Formats: sequence, C-alpha cells, structure tokens
Amino acid sequence: MIVAEATVTLHFPDTIKFGLVSRKPAAMVLLERNDKTLDVALVDKTGLVFLLGEKSWDYIDQGKVPVISGLSPGVIQLGSQLPVRIEKLLSNLYQIQESDQILIDLISEIRLVPIGSSAENILSDIGNGFDLLIYPVGFQIPLRFREIVSSTQLSKAFFLLDAITSDHQEERLTNIAEIDFRSGPPVALFQRGIPSGE
Repeated sequence: MIVAEATVTLHFPDTIKFGLVSRKPAAMVLLERNDKTLDVALVDKTGLVFLLGEKSWDYIDQGKVPVISGLSPGVIQLGSQLPVRIEKLLSNLYQIQESDQILIDLISEIRLVPIGSSAENILSDIGNGFDLLIYPVGFQIPLRFREIVSSTQLSKAFFLLDAITSDHQEERLTNIAEIDFRSGPPVALFQRGIPSGE
C-alpha cells in the first residue's frame, strides 16, 4: 500500500490508533519519446507521480484506470507534480471513475495532443493547451475533446459511436479519421484523399 494520508489518535489512558489511507491512482501515464514508450507512472488526482516503473503495472491490476499517453519523461520523476492543466484533467477523470466507472472501462487510451504545436513533449509546450484524443475500447474511431471531458459528453460520444457502427457501413467507417466533439455538434473528420460525400 502506498500511503496518501496517515492519522494518529491518542485515547487516554493507554490506546493509540493509527489510520492509513492508500493513495489511489487517477491514471497510468505512458512516458514516451519518438512514439516509443520508455516508462510508465501512476499519478493521483492531484497530479502527483507516486509510482514509477515496472511496479506500476502490478498496481494497475487492482483496478481499471485510464491510460494517458503523449507525455515525455523529461521532467517526470517519482514525487514530481504534473502541471496544473494536467492536474485538472486527472481530477476530472478521477471524478468520472468514482461516479461512472463503466465509462472509464470503455476507454483504451487518452492521448494528449498539444494545440498549435508539433512539440513531442506536451509538458514543455502546455501554454496553448491540449486536446484529448480518446481511443474507445472496441472501436477504431478516436474521439477528440478539449482538455476536460464530462461523463455526459463521454456517454453521448459512446452512444453515437455505437449508433454509427451498428449501421453496418463498415467500409465507410474506415474512412473516418476521428470524431471531433470540441465545439457544437460532433463532426466526423475523414482521412485525406477521401471526400466526405462518398
């Protein structure tokens, strides 16, 4: 158990009680360079890296947490704090875990994509913000959201995916690069060279 909080209570005349609260992961973070995973870390809802390396894989078996990719290991080490913008995302994901774990179970990976930059390391170029590219389990079409996503947005996105894939138009679906939920109604973005009217 990795401790998040400890309490000591003294009951006179002769009793001391200790209480421990284990640290709960909000996400597993894949640390990458040139699209290759170099390491893995567990972070809590405050963005604190509390487990790094192979032991993270053992801990993850205790419960399903979202996998976040798109981060470089440059500044991440045990005990380090992720930037506030990412902390907000982690807190948001933790709330979804607590209320709608099934939605988290439907997510294979969440990739952080810097806005207006091709920077490999989102931690060094977070000033402009980032988008979330969510890869759902069982679907080949990723979903694009702003930095924060609600359980309502996820529910609607998964419902839409289920509806369009049950329409039995598999050949048309392979042409969809992603579905964008960043503003207004969802927009299907098609791969280059494939007209959307086909």
